[in-house]
Amino acid sequence: MRLLRFLALLCIPGVLWVVGSLLWSVIFPTTSRMDAYAAARIRNVCGYQANCKVGVADLFEGDWDTVYVFGARVSQQEIDQILGRGFVRAHDRRRIVVLERNHRIVRVEDSPVPTGTPHEGQIEFEDEDHREQRIVRYDRGDVLRVTGFPLESKGTFYVLTSSAAP
Repeated sequence: MRLLRFLALLCIPGVLWVVGSLLWSVIFPTTSRMDAYAAARIRNVCGYQANCKVGVADLFEGDWDTVYVFGARVSQQEIDQILGRGFVRAHDRRRIVVLERNHRIVRVEDSPVPTGTPHEGQIEFEDEDHREQRIVRYDRGDVLRVTGFPLESKGTFYVLTSSAAP
């Protein structure tokens, strides 16, 4: 009986930490690591230019040749149809970014879709806030137009749309 109490006392902090982390991420969403890297690269390339273009290759680190961006409401069936069954799971209210090299997935990351007020370093592809079922494919050589929106709190929120070469 003492052993059970001891084990329960050990488990309670872990359970509270997990539940607290989940609640914290819902209440105070953060940018994904991939979004933060892309936002930093945009700041380096564009600075404070009003009409800036950035290469897709500048936004994502690593060895890849194709990027897929799946909006928050893209179905699992649609993802499986493009990437193959069982490789990437759909997430509600989260954008999924998949990097491929020679038709093989090399990296997958998801990030919260802007709801309400966006936050520093968050990026949005092709106005996905209004088209959550959108699927976008970019090749390494594609160019995107950057529109930066200053935030009241601090920092900038970026919207990236397809563009012709600079």
